[in-house]
Amino acid sequence: MDCRRTVLFMGMVFLFFRCFTASGQGSAAPESGEDVISRIRPRFRPLAEMFSTSPEQEPTAGNTVRVIGSGLEKLDLLSVDMMNAEDYIHMEYFEFFRDPGSRLVRTAMNLRGEDSLEVRYIVEDFMNIGKAPSFFSSMKRHGVEVGHYSFFHLGRRNHQKIVVIDGKVGYTGGMNIGNHYFHEWRDTHLRLTGPCVGSLEKHFLNMWERVGGEPSLVSADKDNPAIGGEFPLPDSLLDSKNTVENAIVQIVTGSPAGEYQIKEGYIWMLDNASDHVYIQTPYFTPPKDVLAAMKRAVERGVEVWLILPEKSDMGIVDPANRSYYKECLSYGVRIFETKGKFDHSKLTLCDDYLSCVGSANLDGRSLKKNFEINTYVYGSEAAAIVRDRILSGMAEGNATEVTMEMVGNWSAGRKIGNALARMLAPQL
Repeated sequence: MDCRRTVLFMGMVFLFFRCFTASGQGSAAPESGEDVISRIRPRFRPLAEMFSTSPEQEPTAGNTVRVIGSGLEKLDLLSVDMMNAEDYIHMEYFEFFRDPGSRLVRTAMNLRGEDSLEVRYIVEDFMNIGKAPSFFSSMKRHGVEVGHYSFFHLGRRNHQKIVVIDGKVGYTGGMNIGNHYFHEWRDTHLRLTGPCVGSLEKHFLNMWERVGGEPSLVSADKDNPAIGGEFPLPDSLLDSKNTVENAIVQIVTGSPAGEYQIKEGYIWMLDNASDHVYIQTPYFTPPKDVLAAMKRAVERGVEVWLILPEKSDMGIVDPANRSYYKECLSYGVRIFETKGKFDHSKLTLCDDYLSCVGSANLDGRSLKKNFEINTYVYGSEAAAIVRDRILSGMAEGNATEVTMEMVGNWSAGRKIGNALARMLAPQL
């Protein structure tokens, strides 16, 4: 689809949904902080308190959470929400490709910029180094403000994925903007409405300030962002099966500035689970304290599952992942490898009550060197959806359980290759 046809298509989408949807209504002052923590299952309250280091990280109640299980689903939802925007679109992605699906999103940004909305995009320079300056200058010509997370922070990347639209709807999770995510890979993302969108907006504004952006003119200040209302969706995009109402949500970031809360969250879950912790991640080079927590959990009788792709998107990752198999298996951790589509999801489930969908991998880079963002949902309803997401991914990927016997049969050359990859992987 060429640029002219894309613009025409997006313009038609905009007109259609302007005619057939109504604007959302405002909401009452949201519950947050201690009031919400008191509604969390008592055993999990210490985790919510540990995460609540700033107002943007306090849990909120009364949210709607939709678990998005395909890239095309996300593209459809995001396109509709962007074209319904009335005031602003704030967007932050680790990667933004130049393929057809990505051009659709960029065209929507440009159209809304031309409509005099405040459209802001934070780009991660290192991962987008191959793009010509015109890629961003053309966005600016259409009224899009672009903030650059500097290329020179080579060891400290901005791996967050955030979209906030009018303070009404937010997106976050594992998917970047690109056809890999829209068509080729398996991944998991969230569409959020309710008070937690205010938390997501604060996290965006914190990064916008970090990259030197000007204060927002249409959203409130970062300590009190405007929130409330919702964009109605057409019937074709509704999905009650994967949507939870009145959810308690806590949005947590990690940063290379010593803010290792996501890592500490993994350790807390492993140390406090009573039955199981299931972890799905594409990249597995964990810090020693996370490995130690996995060992402690199994020794207490907790079932710890680790779900990884048999073949990832980067050749060095697979042997690096497998360099930890023998150690984990010796603890009693169960390891499963999925085949077929590369699964980029980052999911955690603890005791069918706490579930997490995020940007952070279970590796040293995500847990110590990157800016990351994870969304924690407290409640059995959301946990059931995430559990189904994990199990269906294992079924779709024809998952194979790895055994100590299989690892023992690896050749000496393969074991050496795994060890070398383990040394190099943290630098990627």
